[in-house]
Amino acid sequence: MDRRGFLRASLSAAAVSSAGLPGMAAFAQEGKSRVVVVRNLALAAEPGESVVRRIFSEMVHEGVRAFVGGEVTREEAWRRFLKPEDIVGVKLNAIAAGVVPHPDIVDAIAAGAVMCGIPRNHVIVFDKEDRDLEKGGYTINKGGSDVQCYGTVGPPGSGNPGYEERQTFRGDTAYKLSRIVSRQCTALVNVPVLKDHCWAGLTCALKNHFGSIDNPNAFHKVNHCTPAIIDVGRDANIRTKQRLIICDAKAIQYEGGPSFKPQYLQPYYAILVGTDPVAVDTVAMQLIDMCRVKRGLVRLLQRNPEPVHIAEAAKQGMGTNDLSRIELVVKELGPKGKQ
Repeated sequence: MDRRGFLRASLSAAAVSSAGLPGMAAFAQEGKSRVVVVRNLALAAEPGESVVRRIFSEMVHEGVRAFVGGEVTREEAWRRFLKPEDIVGVKLNAIAAGVVPHPDIVDAIAAGAVMCGIPRNHVIVFDKEDRDLEKGGYTINKGGSDVQCYGTVGPPGSGNPGYEERQTFRGDTAYKLSRIVSRQCTALVNVPVLKDHCWAGLTCALKNHFGSIDNPNAFHKVNHCTPAIIDVGRDANIRTKQRLIICDAKAIQYEGGPSFKPQYLQPYYAILVGTDPVAVDTVAMQLIDMCRVKRGLVRLLQRNPEPVHIAEAAKQGMGTNDLSRIELVVKELGPKGKQ
């Protein structure tokens, strides 16, 4: 699963050098969606905590900078997405302890917000419930000057914000949105993990916002979670506030999800950065398929369930799943070699 193999197996025609990339405005004129893969094999050596923190910090900041392109500083890159007055919600996927975004990725996002003039306590790390965050290794924090961390709901008397009282209706999809998304945040950074899903086919950027509504289980066994995933993603509070997607791909769970199944985990030591959730999920599917084919399993689109929500989201204008319209930037940091 080295860089050459990844490009050959998935998006080699779209791969480009990360040097001298055009800025976002020029990129938009090309009609393509950029996805950045940043990988550092130094993580394979399982270095100490301080080294891991430094590695993830560099991966996140360089990923954001490579996405913007050109000769920009890290601070200039972050300022393309966040403003000093923003309240930034960092939406995790913490439902399955063992496959949870690494805290050092979140710390780097908070550092990026600070570069934009945002106080640390104006960053809210969240998911559906306090208990999921705690099981995933996060510490609940609901006050003070540091980064805030809590679920939409918590134990009785916790004072968590909860969900909107009124439901949102989109076709056959009815849900209540987290007040963290609807009332507290002005900007969202979507931080999914990369894994197979027994009902949706896969879970990454698009499906991560199932954790922003009160009743995801109502849609899990209905038509591969489609169109519910699209309906939730098109909610104005999500669609207009989501500024950036940073996917934790330190390891890829290619089978057995959404529960943590370590026997189906492939280390990859990477993150994905983008703004188009359909393009990010398309790259995610290529990565999962690469792991599956290597082990004699069928590709995701050849099995039941298949991730039909990706193509449907593209049809509804949420992004592109056309490989010819996805510009892949691969940036390797640290040692090179196969893993």
